[in-house]
Amino acid sequence: MQNQNENVERVTSNSNLKRKSIFLKTKKWFFQNGIEPMLKGGLFGIGIVISIATVGLLAVAVTGTFNTFSSGNVMKASDINANFASLKTAIEGIPTQQSLRLIYETDVTSSTNTVTVSGLNGDTDLSYRIHTVIVSNTASGCDTFVRPNNDSNTANYSSLGINASTSTVGQAYYSTIGGLRVGSTGTSNDMVSCHSFLYAKTGLKRHLVADCIDMANASSTVQNKAHYGGLWTNSATNISSLVFFSTCANGIGAGSHIEVWARR
Repeated sequence: MQNQNENVERVTSNSNLKRKSIFLKTKKWFFQNGIEPMLKGGLFGIGIVISIATVGLLAVAVTGTFNTFSSGNVMKASDINANFASLKTAIEGIPTQQSLRLIYETDVTSSTNTVTVSGLNGDTDLSYRIHTVIVSNTASGCDTFVRPNNDSNTANYSSLGINASTSTVGQAYYSTIGGLRVGSTGTSNDMVSCHSFLYAKTGLKRHLVADCIDMANASSTVQNKAHYGGLWTNSATNISSLVFFSTCANGIGAGSHIEVWARR
């Protein structure tokens, strides 16, 4: 009987030693990974809350009661609940309307004739905001166009432009043209910067309005201020791509920048 008791005590002792060993190893792991101090100070829970606030709310301000904790503090359910209530109010206050998002951006590193933006859905996006900075790569005068779905049929486009230089104001109308104009350049290294709005939904003739500074050359002289209105007569085909095209070979030079924004 005594031997049985000794065996039971020995087994019990060994089990306790194993539990203690596991506990010490676990505690060491928590300590090494920086978690033990957070658990003691209640920082683990608040860290999760801060992560939610940072990732989910971005720039949305959190108002109301928001409790903070430091090492040694006891986390109370009422304080935690108050924090979550404040976060809930902030999350519910986030606008649900669509907003403009940058869906395409490129910096041209070597001269090219075209830049293609694919994967679009004009019927879903409704409209596009386009920002272009085109650096000329040729001494010849060049025009830069946007072609929906790379439609190169000049009969499908028309355009009206109003230009103002340092001494004159003029206008030009084109019943056929190579696309929706987003600027012109003159000599090499000239630059045209445009902000454009493109209505993209089917059912109406798609149109683009561009506001540009044309031919701001290397000497920082602004030669023209231009405003263009362009029409794409196709009203049935959904826009799935936009192709930026130069009338000059490799006319979109290095340093050019193109952005496309959409309501998402």
